[in-house]
This record gives sequence, structure tokens and C-alpha cells, in this order.
Amino acid sequence: KEMLKFAKEKGFKVKRGSMTELKKVFPTRHFDFVISISALQWLKEKKEYTKAIESISAVLKKGGKSVIQFYPETEKELELVRNIILDKGYTLETIIDNPDNPRKRLVFLVFY
Repeated sequence: KEMLKFAKEKGFKVKRGSMTELKKVFPTRHFDFVISISALQWLKEKKEYTKAIESISAVLKKGGKSVIQFYPETEKELELVRNIILDKGYTLETIIDNPDNPRKRLVFLVFY
């Protein structure tokens, strides 16, 4: 809430919503880029992951790109999300920073 207030003070238009319901807050095909930092790991079920990817897809312009950064607890969780993205027909790049250090490991899923 503090960051939203700060953004408003700087003159940005701010809308608050859930990453699983972006299409309720924003028009269809509205964004060239959608970036999510440290939000996806709070979802835990396949149904929630699918809803989040579909929600991003709905507001992403044709030819747009999305970057999701998250901390999967297991390789199975990472593969689950990767497969959901691929099943939606996207090209997917997976970038893993600090792959050998579980505490500092960052996973970025870039899809377009």
C-alpha cells in the first residue's frame, strides 16, 4: 500500500488487483509488457497458476512479452508452471540466476 501511495504521489495511475484477475482491472490486450516480481510463489495449486497465466495472457497485447520472477519450492513446481505457459502456446525462456545456491536462486520465466 505504501508503494501504491508513493506512485500516486508521483503522478502514476494506480490500480490494485489480483494477478489471477487482471482482466477485471485492465482492458483486454492492454499491455506490451507484464512483469511480476515475487508474487507467483504465493500461489500453490495448479488451478491458481493456470488462472494467473490466463489472466496475464488476457491483458497482454498480441506480440507482447511477460517476465515472471519467482521462487519455486521444488523442481516439480517450476515444471508445473513452465508447462502451463507452454500449453498456452507461448515461447518460453527460463533464466536461472545462482542455480547452485538454493537460498539465492532466482528463476525468471520469460514468455511471448
